[in-house]
Amino acid sequence: MPLLSKFKQSVKRSQLINANDTIVIGVSGGPDSVCLVYLLRALQKEYGLTLSIAHLDHMLRGKDSEKDARFVFELSEKLK
Repeated sequence: MPLLSKFKQSVKRSQLINANDTIVIGVSGGPDSVCLVYLLRALQKEYGLTLSIAHLDHMLRGKDSEKDARFVFELSEKLK
């Protein structure tokens, strides 16, 4: 079963997301959180979701932290 189908099934079963919810997605810039952004984006119209992306740069990884923050910012701009 494709990932999106599994995700939809899980959302329906858990009832954690309801119509017209506002969801703040914590995004590190890694593959898991970016995947979650795209999965929720795929459900956005169906559920009438308002999605926001949040990123906290702890500045613990030097240049990599800066790259992650820039990537997340660019992702959020792209998905507006």
